[in-house]
Amino acid sequence: MGLEGDSCKIKGMVISLLEDTVIRVESNVNCRACSMPGHISYVDMSDRLFNVKGFWNIKKCSRLKCGTYWLDPMPVEEDIHIAYMDYFTHDSFLQEVPPRENILYKVARGIVARISGLILKKSINIDAQRLSLSNLKLDEDVPGVLFEVGCGSGDFLARMHDRGWNVEGVDSDPEAIKTARGRHGLTVYSGKMENLNLPDSKFDVVTMSHVIEHVYDPIALLQECFRVLKPSGKLVIVTPNASSLGHQMYKENWFHLDPPRHISIYSNTSLGAIVKASGFNTVKVMTSAANAEGVLRGSCHIKKYGKHSMCEPFKIYEVVKYLALQFYEHILISCGKPVGEDLVCIAHK
Repeated sequence: MGLEGDSCKIKGMVISLLEDTVIRVESNVNCRACSMPGHISYVDMSDRLFNVKGFWNIKKCSRLKCGTYWLDPMPVEEDIHIAYMDYFTHDSFLQEVPPRENILYKVARGIVARISGLILKKSINIDAQRLSLSNLKLDEDVPGVLFEVGCGSGDFLARMHDRGWNVEGVDSDPEAIKTARGRHGLTVYSGKMENLNLPDSKFDVVTMSHVIEHVYDPIALLQECFRVLKPSGKLVIVTPNASSLGHQMYKENWFHLDPPRHISIYSNTSLGAIVKASGFNTVKVMTSAANAEGVLRGSCHIKKYGKHSMCEPFKIYEVVKYLALQFYEHILISCGKPVGEDLVCIAHK
């Protein structure tokens, strides 16, 4: 059997293991942001990305100004690792082999994507937006000491190290940690940040990108971030936006709901509230459409097929459709609507 066949075989073994493994659950009655009860918005949600066994209900906070969504019941924390056995943080996580394509169609799609991308670049400077978000809004900061919560395989930390930053990070994924240490030579800890006993006031910046939605006790994590930051130190958070255009359009099929891994999904209001409650003095929350294209496409696939494959090639009409929606989302944001697919929070101690 060739490499392609081996990949499919191993992928099938991983999916079989996941489907045979049951995650224990527990009640999750109140909102993590404001402690209010909620009402069920979505029932019997399944894992649409990695086939983890189980069905999950999602509640929305009953407090209108909050807007947080969360799992109830949620996975028992000791079992949640089961949901990450084939997750994105694995540098070598196994994907399905992409289907073979007609070469002429592939070239035509590339031309359409190029033209569409140039239109977005000229109209909304999308490349600069993506780069800024990828660098977690640190492009203008003087390099100092940086700590990343949920650093995965260390790509962001390695990039910032090359820019002159002294970097450290933490992750709970052994495979990701192995890559971060082995490939990049980074100082990366294993476990939870709250258990590391890091020194007070050590870091100029703490970052977490698409982490806080996975966290069982966000206030405890944010308070730890506050403690280890220097006076006037900066916290940068990127996380899915519960009030996004994609969520409004696709509802239970929205890609970023991601049960059972996303424990809570915050709105701009609720994210700002928990950051302020953790001690931060100045808190600014904005939304971004920089990565909306992929989120909207994944949401559409979930609606049509009940699942989304991360390696499936774009179709030509999808290129046009989702870039157009991304442009529309950007226009709404420019008009003051907090509807970007991602929330970006910048706070200072």
